[in-house]
Amino acid sequence: MGKTDDATQRLADLHTYFREHPVTGPEGHSYVNSGPRPARISPALPFNAGTSDHIQASVQEIADCTRTINPAAEPLPQCVVDVYDWCRRNTAQADEAQEQRRETVIYRQYLEHAIRASEYEVIPPHQSGVRHTGRHVQYVRVGPSRV
Repeated sequence: MGKTDDATQRLADLHTYFREHPVTGPEGHSYVNSGPRPARISPALPFNAGTSDHIQASVQEIADCTRTINPAAEPLPQCVVDVYDWCRRNTAQADEAQEQRRETVIYRQYLEHAIRASEYEVIPPHQSGVRHTGRHVQYVRVGPSRV
């Protein structure tokens, strides 16, 4: 037999050790600590932090849109639910293009919120080649097929 390299020999020794000394407890083969691992000190958040970040970003986008149209807008309301009414109230004198932009942002956010909440039934069907079927999105060909 030829000479085995050190890595192969060490791996064989480790394999033999694990076969001769099977794991018998929750600590397993730990080289850091053979005692039980401590429990988490801080509990998990009671809400989805990603959703909170999404809401904050949406409010910031509405505030930026409003202040672009009306730099002298009132301060943001304390309650997040009132942000869209605040936006419409403070942009009531907007021209048609600005009003269209505002309503587009509000509608897009409405759809984004519905998707995050898995409320697909509130999303109207579009002729974009996408069909919502419950929790799944199905891409379909729009128009005549070419065979």
